[in-house]
Amino acid sequence: MARRVLAEGCVGETLAVLQAAEELKHAKDAESRATLAKIVADETEHACLAYRFIAWASRDDDVREALIATCTAACT
Repeated sequence: MARRVLAEGCVGETLAVLQAAEELKHAKDAESRATLAKIVADETEHACLAYRFIAWASRDDDVREALIATCTAACT
């Protein structure tokens, strides 16, 4: 579960925040800006929840080692 939260929550939601924030910078009409601002807020909340979960879950040695292995494998 922690690996999935890492990938989908921490990485995926953070990327969604960055993408929506970039789109918000270029949005012209008020409706688009309001929608994108809401998306940025929602995705930020989701990412923060994922990071809090990972901080909690990684207190377990086995979970922490699995997360480290996952990150290491992603970088090689």
